[in-house]
Amino acid sequence: MGFFDKLKVYFNQQAPALPLAPAKAWYSQEGYEAATFTRDRGYIQTPGTESMVNPSEFTRSEITRMSRYLINNYPLAERIASLVEIYGIGAGISANASTTDPDFNKLATDAFSNWAGNVFCTADNEMSFYEAQKVIVRELLICGEVFIVLIKTQSGYPQVMLVNSENVTTSGKDGDDSIDGIYFSDYGKALAYNVLTGTSFQKVSADNVIHIKRVKNIGQKRGLGMFASSLNAMRDHKDMHNLIKKSLKTQLSMAVVVTKKVLDAEEGITGNLYPADLNGIPTTAPTNSGLERVYGASVKYMQEGEDVKLLASEHPSANVTEFLELIMRDVCLSVSLPYEFVVNPDKLNGTAVRFSISDAAAFFGSLQTLLIDNALNRIYGWVIASFMKAGKLPVPQENALPWDVTYTCPCSITVDQGRMSNAEIALLQAGLLNREMYFSARGKDWKKETDQLIAESKYLIEQAQTNGIPLPIVLPLKPGTAPADTQADTQLPDHTEEAA
Repeated sequence: MGFFDKLKVYFNQQAPALPLAPAKAWYSQEGYEAATFTRDRGYIQTPGTESMVNPSEFTRSEITRMSRYLINNYPLAERIASLVEIYGIGAGISANASTTDPDFNKLATDAFSNWAGNVFCTADNEMSFYEAQKVIVRELLICGEVFIVLIKTQSGYPQVMLVNSENVTTSGKDGDDSIDGIYFSDYGKALAYNVLTGTSFQKVSADNVIHIKRVKNIGQKRGLGMFASSLNAMRDHKDMHNLIKKSLKTQLSMAVVVTKKVLDAEEGITGNLYPADLNGIPTTAPTNSGLERVYGASVKYMQEGEDVKLLASEHPSANVTEFLELIMRDVCLSVSLPYEFVVNPDKLNGTAVRFSISDAAAFFGSLQTLLIDNALNRIYGWVIASFMKAGKLPVPQENALPWDVTYTCPCSITVDQGRMSNAEIALLQAGLLNREMYFSARGKDWKKETDQLIAESKYLIEQAQTNGIPLPIVLPLKPGTAPADTQADTQLPDHTEEAA
């Protein structure tokens, strides 16, 4: 009995109440052809749901290890990571207090900005918080997760410590019942983390750890890098690229081939050619240094009867180039970035440019939202609360929530900044766009910009009044009126009699 016959028997046993299917109709398993095994397509490995949602520690670490390697050695992967840093974080996502107490808002915003802008906000005293944000989004791209430990110095100054994915793992010691480095309750809530610091593990309470991860499945415990689905494509593209370069180098290294005829000893004595040795084997003709200086590559010397046919390199051909581009598109698709935006935006025009940039902006916006909701809100509240407890910040007015905050993200990418600015200015003047939306698109805080505008206007008025300089006043024309365009309307009145 063949394989397919056994398969038919199995299906009939699973559903004995069903009538016998006609010929080839059993290929549709319960009405779904997708659930039927066929040799017409590649075999798909289908492990259990738990293995796909929460891969083993070895599987996840291997994916992370290869992702880090390709980031270091594959230019397209590094290009994607750089774009995430540039457009996702830029100079950093800044926080602006937005409570009902304006005085507290200014003090809290300045206090957090001063904390985030110096290197003492991190445990290693090497990065500012804005630089740490770039590392966080890069880790989200490579590992799919990053851990932030909240610590304080002996004086109570708040600091953050970044921990990469590889340093949160099981210790292997007795009594370590963590799952992939995380201790969970019966309901799946994280209780503590095994953090490797130096050569020892520390069990850090979840109250002091922020675990940012890209969640794609229900019950997912750890993050998985965004390059996981395209690692093989990266390796294939890298291998093909290296083979093409090797082919070109091999062809270019054969610059010239010289054939020299060698006669026997008698002819060598009477002539001017090189004699053979005692065994009858022709001696090797001496190299021609002058010829080698002319050709930068190697010069091959051949004996009589030997021949070589130089093959002209046909790589990279059009088909190979198109296939390489197809693989690169797969790499970009794995991180939801348009290929043209990453590699060659010059190929786009018209609507395609705007769609590509809008798609990329949505991806960067999703990363910013993930960072703000899962980390920045908690860090801001923790830092402000620490300063209030230390007496460095006053308590806000009654009913004011000290952790109310808004964020200023980097400037949004656009095709034509000038055209967009003119359109937004018109909307702003018409009351269809508020200042917060206008300045946020440019990576600025609308409150600071408004305060600056008011301060400049006050200064201008004070200086004009002090120095007796009239302020320029522009009065618009009344509705329905227009400048005069006839000689009678523009003729000056005659005041000669009045003057006399």
